[in-house]
Amino acid sequence: MTTDRSAELGLENFRFSIYDDGVALATLDIPDETHNTLSSGLIAELERVLELCETDTGIRALVIASGKPNSFIVG
Repeated sequence: MTTDRSAELGLENFRFSIYDDGVALATLDIPDETHNTLSSGLIAELERVLELCETDTGIRALVIASGKPNSFIVG
């Protein structure tokens, strides 16, 4: 089972879920774009994800993946 925390963190560019085994998955997928591009807004969202991973003792690992089929991030 997974818990989706994207809305709670106010994420627009990431989907963030925590699995029962303590693995968190942050999937970078900027809506309506063919590529994920680096921006200050994206960095702010990543900081929120990392802060949660630091403070939530139930999270043992974080996987960051791309929701785009041919790239991870550009810019």
